[in-house]
Amino acid sequence: MRQVEDALHRKLTTPKDFDEACDKIERRTHERLSRTTLMRMWGYVREPVEPRQFTLSTLARYCGYTDWANFVEQYECNGDQQSNPLAGDKIDVLDNLMVDDLVTFTWQPGRVMKTRYMGNGRFEVVYSEKTRLRRGTTFLCYLAIRNEPLFVSQVKLDSTMIDAYVCGKVNGVQFEVSPAPHHAQ
Repeated sequence: MRQVEDALHRKLTTPKDFDEACDKIERRTHERLSRTTLMRMWGYVREPVEPRQFTLSTLARYCGYTDWANFVEQYECNGDQQSNPLAGDKIDVLDNLMVDDLVTFTWQPGRVMKTRYMGNGRFEVVYSEKTRLRRGTTFLCYLAIRNEPLFVSQVKLDSTMIDAYVCGKVNGVQFEVSPAPHHAQ
C-alpha cells in the first residue's frame, strides 16, 4: 500500500483520492479496480477484506512489478537492493509524445528547461534557466520518470557534442507535457 501511494504521489484518505487512484491505475495497467475495493484495502470502509490475486497483481503492476508474485519475491530479498522497478509518472517518448509537443523539465535548484519534441527521441531546448543546456541545444531522450534523474545523450551544444548528460542527478526531475496546439484539436 505504501508503494502504491508513493507511485501515486499522494496518500489515499478521501473518496476523491480513491477515484483518482482508480483512474491512474487503469491508465497504466489497463485493468480497472473499483473504488470500493481500494477503500476496503486501505481501511477507509470498515469491512474485512481478503484481496483477490487480480487486485494484488494489478497494484503490483502499477508499482512497476510484473505481478504479485514478483512483488513478494522482491520484497522478501534481504540486504541492499541494487535493482528495483521504477514506479511513478513517466514519459515513454516514442509512445507518448508527438512532434512539436512541448515538455518542460524542472529540477533543483531552480532549473527549468523547456523543450520541443522533434521526433525519433530528439528534443530541442527552446528556453532554459540555470542550466548548461541552453536554447538551441538538441539531445536524445527516450524515457523520463518523475522524481528520477533524466539521462540524455548525443547532446549538441553549439558546436560541441557531449555523449551523455544527466539532469536532476540528486533529487530527480519533474516534467509537464503540453501538446502542440495542432494536436489538441
